[in-house]
Amino acid sequence: MWRFSRDRVAVNLQGLECDEAPRGATVTRPGALRTTRRARVALRLLEGAPAALQRGGPVRFHHHTSECAARLRVVGSGDDGLLEADVVLSQEMVLLPGDRFVLRRPAPVDTVGGGMVIDTWSQKSSRGTAHGRLRTSYAGPADALAERVERAGEAGCTPTDAAAELGRSVAELGVDAASLEALGRIVSVGGRLLGSAACAGAESRLRSALDAFHLSEPLRAGMSREALRREAGVATAPEVFREILERMQRRGEIRLLGERVASSVHRVLMSAEDAAGAARIDEAFLTAGLDPPDTEELVRVMGVGAGRRLVDVLVEQGRLVRIRDGRLFHADALEELRRRVRDFGRNSRTMDVATFKDLAGVTRRNAIPLLEQLDSERVTRRSGSIREILGD
Repeated sequence: MWRFSRDRVAVNLQGLECDEAPRGATVTRPGALRTTRRARVALRLLEGAPAALQRGGPVRFHHHTSECAARLRVVGSGDDGLLEADVVLSQEMVLLPGDRFVLRRPAPVDTVGGGMVIDTWSQKSSRGTAHGRLRTSYAGPADALAERVERAGEAGCTPTDAAAELGRSVAELGVDAASLEALGRIVSVGGRLLGSAACAGAESRLRSALDAFHLSEPLRAGMSREALRREAGVATAPEVFREILERMQRRGEIRLLGERVASSVHRVLMSAEDAAGAARIDEAFLTAGLDPPDTEELVRVMGVGAGRRLVDVLVEQGRLVRIRDGRLFHADALEELRRRVRDFGRNSRTMDVATFKDLAGVTRRNAIPLLEQLDSERVTRRSGSIREILGD
């Protein structure tokens, strides 16, 4: 890509009509550049420009060989007479930081000023200068990248998106990204770039949400990842969220327990009463085997005060297993069922529901959910009205 070149070049674009490549069109690879209708600019007005334009107003925006109607809104001024302003265009344009432009009045038609694009974005900016300071020059490639990353907040941006907005190659942008990361201004997480402040803010809220959970649920080993993300209000892509948690674990701040997360200092400490209640619940499910009791009825009859929480503790410990339809079974009972099915599979690779009921000693009410659980575990595979036994 050539910018600010004094040379001219002719390009033979075959298969296009003239109106498909209008004046001001940009030739580029698909996806390599982004269009925008908003830009922040550094602007100098000519002495003869109407005084009202010191605040803003309608103008004609000339950029390279394109032009369109636009509305100017001045947001700040410097001692050198330069103004910082937002420009809202009437149509999409390819604008890049550092691009030059000229402003003219709609009527009478005359030139009133010009300047340089210092930033582009798609969202409407708030009143006042970007990042709380006057910007009257293009920040440079590295700073421009840092500003885009910071503006993206916790959502971050991909190197490809940032490169398209800045009109750079991903390779060029990668060099600046590595430099900014070394300086601690941005972080690369889950294939996206985040501002260090945004990443630190997300981690702080995750720690606070996790501490609050442990305070309210001391018997629980950890909090589900999705519940933690929701409570902390972390608005990142799943892969970014996952890597943030892994970063926190590497620093020794949290422990990842499968799909649950715990503070590194949290330990489940049950009272003697709770431990006895958990043991009674465990024994009841173990005795019931593949015909488990109703959980709510069990804890009510047993008079276990923290019954529901103790059941959750047993699930987290792996003593109880919640199958696909939500029912709870003792882990030992399910393991014995898997052993029976695999033993049966040594003589026959298929079985129907009636055969499974006899093998497991269960009613149809429990047979179907258990078969679906075995399907999900790849112990069996449904094929019409029968199950194939997949073996070990």
